[in-house]
Parts: sequence; structure tokens; C-alpha cells
Amino acid sequence: MITLRPITPDELEQLRELDVSEEGGVRLRALDGQVVATDCPWRRQRWDAAECARRIAELRARLDAGDAAYGAFDDAGRLIGLGIYQPQLAAGLSCLRGLWVSRPHRRQGIATALTQQMAQLTRRRGLGRMYVSACPSESAVGFYRSQGFELTDAPHPEMLALEPDDIHMVLDVGHDCGGCGGCQCGR
Repeated sequence: MITLRPITPDELEQLRELDVSEEGGVRLRALDGQVVATDCPWRRQRWDAAECARRIAELRARLDAGDAAYGAFDDAGRLIGLGIYQPQLAAGLSCLRGLWVSRPHRRQGIATALTQQMAQLTRRRGLGRMYVSACPSESAVGFYRSQGFELTDAPHPEMLALEPDDIHMVLDVGHDCGGCGGCQCGR
């Protein structure tokens, strides 16, 4: 059984347990409002100790700044998935800042559960949309599309500067305030 719950800054050390390795034969890019595939073998290695330390420090700073982290834990209490949520990237827009599922646990609904948790947080805040900067792999972009994300024609400048090669996408979380003005959905 998988348990999904907020994690504390101290639990971020368990990030070292995640196997984020992945490989593929196609890279994607956004071009003229379309996602275009190019044959190009690529490989992402498991994070080494230095990369884990860098990411843990970065994630601690994000949590200190008000972001939220949700972990997926197995029966033994090991971290097997992690989602990082930024409550407000822009007016009416939250951000899924990071989503990782350890390689042996992929395709078991963990990424979906974490993404749905972030979408629920977005709705609760009265925001209408959630942004993601997806790595340009078929698996990542295919996953986000399966969740309802669509390519954005207006990437967020900060996110585009951080991840210029990524596929920038937005999800309408289904918030319908009816134009009440009492929320932050941006409608």
C-alpha cells in the first residue's frame, strides 16, 4: 500500500533513495504551438551524492519560501515518489515544480496521485490553473497530457528561463467560481 502525505524538510534526505534514471530515443520540443519529436537517444542518470545534496538544499529553500512537498511512501516508509507544489506562480496559476517517481515504482499510479493532490491544492486555493515545465521526453509529456495538461502558447518567463528546453504546459483544474470575484482563479 502506498501512503501519500506532506513531508517535512528533514524527510527530504530520503530524496537520495529515489532512482530517477530514465532513457529514451526521442526528444520533444515545442515549435509553433505543436510538440515535435526528434530522434535523439538520451539518458538521465540516477542522481549522485552531490546532485542529491544540491536538490535537497534547493527543496528545503522552496519549503521555507512556502512551497509544499508531498511524498509517496511504501509500506516500509521509504520515499518512492515526490511532488513539489508552488502555491502561486502568477495570478490564478499554481505550479507543479517537481515530480519524481523512483524507477521501480513507475506506472503504478503514484505520479497520478501526486499530480491529483497538487491539482486539489490548486482548487482549494481558488486558483484555476496549474503550470508544469515537463522534461522533453515522450514519457513525461505523455503522462502530463494524460492528466489533462495542454501545451501553453505563453510560457511563464521565469520557468522558461529555468527550463528552456522543457515542454511548458498548463492544466485547467476545473475550478468554476462563476466569476464570483471571491477567489484567485484569474477569470
